Amino acid sequence: MQQPPIDQPEIDARIEDHVEELLHLWWAEQGGATKDRDLQIVSSSIPFPRDRALRTVDLCCGPGDLGRAIRQNYPNAQIDFVDRDSLLLSICRGFNGRAGMPGTYRQLDLNDESWCQGLRARHYDVIATANAVHWLSAIRAEAVFGDIHRLLDDGGTLFFAEPASPEVPFAPGFDEWKTRQPSRYEQGNWKAFWERANSLVGYDHTDLMGSREGSRIGDGMTVRGWIDLVETSDFQTVDVLWRDADVVIVAAQKA
Repeated sequence: MQQPPIDQPEIDARIEDHVEELLHLWWAEQGGATKDRDLQIVSSSIPFPRDRALRTVDLCCGPGDLGRAIRQNYPNAQIDFVDRDSLLLSICRGFNGRAGMPGTYRQLDLNDESWCQGLRARHYDVIATANAVHWLSAIRAEAVFGDIHRLLDDGGTLFFAEPASPEVPFAPGFDEWKTRQPSRYEQGNWKAFWERANSLVGYDHTDLMGSREGSRIGDGMTVRGWIDLVETSDFQTVDVLWRDADVVIVAAQKA
């Protein structure tokens, strides 16, 4: 991802008084109540006692919704918020600061093979990510899952929520059924968030993100394909926690 034309302190200053507004627009863009459901499924399925000082990474955190959901269920959790995007990290840090929520913040890009060098191996209890890994190629995603496996302590768990497609024999009927379901994502909500964010920072931030085309997984991976990726990375216990028209939520535990 390209870097913005202004530095991090300037981004922070320009959005400082608007983080709650931006977070509300992001909530709508990400699916509103359906996104809340996803967060609740992940944060409720963590296999550790609720009083544990959970060592957690909200990976590709965006504005930090998943980390905050985990912290609600695990009030002693230690959250590392990680994202490649300086603007989204700024929103995350700004909102958490106002809410009095502690955390550390790291700007790291999963497309960089050295992204996890500054993170401790065999340290984390939970690494969770939502709507991010499909931006990678399948080869890169497999490597990232391997990195995550090394970062997790024994019994540590990976959670991810990503787009998923049906297997070929079932696709025509599934896709026909999907057209009758309420739409999770609306172009108008995407536009509303980014137009407001761009107006605040004073440049077009979406130009920095790169194309959705090329070798990215996109929405073409099947549930079996996602499971194969994590099993290849030596996770021993893998389960599908949720599947609907748009997303699959998978949990994978290190032995």
